[in-house]
Amino acid sequence: MCKICAQAKGKYQEPAGKLHPLQIAMRPGESIGMDFIGPFPEVNGYNYLWVVICRMTSMVHLIPVNTKMTVSQLSTTYIQEIV
Repeated sequence: MCKICAQAKGKYQEPAGKLHPLQIAMRPGESIGMDFIGPFPEVNGYNYLWVVICRMTSMVHLIPVNTKMTVSQLSTTYIQEIV
């Protein structure tokens, strides 16, 4: 608890857990990654890009979105643009 002990004591950290690799996709679209990039200046009501990538084919979809979209709207957009 004293200042000298606190400075001299090494940092203790729990050992990291084991990493688990992602399973290999067997068909396109089975495993995807996604992220949002932005903000950008607003154009036609959109200010972010939704980046969706297929891990098997590396096909990238860039979908314009805005910050006011709900999950329901995003899922509808996903179905219209990708599926």
